[in-house]
Amino acid sequence: MAHRWYGAACAASIAAASLLALAVTTFAAPAASAGCPGAEVVFARGREEPPGVGYSLGAASADLVVAVTEPAFGFTNPLPPALDQQVAAVALFGNGTRGILGPVPDFSPAFAGKTIDVCAKGDPICSGGLNWPSHLQPSYTDSGLVDQAAGFVAARL
Repeated sequence: MAHRWYGAACAASIAAASLLALAVTTFAAPAASAGCPGAEVVFARGREEPPGVGYSLGAASADLVVAVTEPAFGFTNPLPPALDQQVAAVALFGNGTRGILGPVPDFSPAFAGKTIDVCAKGDPICSGGLNWPSHLQPSYTDSGLVDQAAGFVAARL
């Protein structure tokens, strides 16, 4: 039990550090995870996004993994049944799919209690707003949404 708690604490600190590094173009998680070999943290980002922790296109990719139960949209490897039990938490930022399907908890019951889907006020990608600067990283970090997501993830590890 202590080993599991230690792994969860390490993963929470890695997730929080990585989420807070949104504005940084280097990816800090591998170095941070060296001391926590029992923890695994997975990040998704769009191919067009700079190296580091991305959002928006990565959030849409994560939607396919956690919500699509059969091949769709060119995605041919849906998450196998019951594998959702191996996922502690999912944090999505600027999720464009949100405008089509709604937040992940609304359309994927298996992930309802373990997903946070945050959208900055006015973000045109996820809220239908017209404020393009709201889709940029400072809007998420300065508004506290990154801290909110990090707290959500940490509480579930």
